[in-house]
Amino acid sequence: MQCEFIWRCQSFFLWIVASVAGLMLVGFGAGKAWVAFGLGLMLPGGGFMLGSYWWLAAANLFLFFGAVVVAKMTGNALPVLSLWLGGAIWASEHAATAGTCELLQLFGYAYAFQFWPAARWVVPCVAAVALLLTHFYLANNSSNKSQ
Repeated sequence: MQCEFIWRCQSFFLWIVASVAGLMLVGFGAGKAWVAFGLGLMLPGGGFMLGSYWWLAAANLFLFFGAVVVAKMTGNALPVLSLWLGGAIWASEHAATAGTCELLQLFGYAYAFQFWPAARWVVPCVAAVALLLTHFYLANNSSNKSQ
């Protein structure tokens, strides 16, 4: 049981480091692709919210929680990390190529893509709340184990 608790604490610390790195990318605002990558680091699926890809954000978050269940059952953390980083990279690619859908432009359709600027503060706030809830869960769980 102690090994499982240490694994959870290390994962939590990794999430904090990724959130701080993502917050720095969002704060510096080097470009929409970097901002989407930073939001994706803070929260799985968060980068898709910048481009209003709500269904991709929900799918990424759903698959992430499924990967957490698989990681808990098998002890393999690779699916969790690959979905988290893969989603952040994919969201940055979507943000970088927004409005340049050549297939739709080829047939004469206007490709209207809308960014959601509020994602720059909504995603960090949701990530902060999730981090606090996870911290309180881990603190409560560790106090119950020691008794």
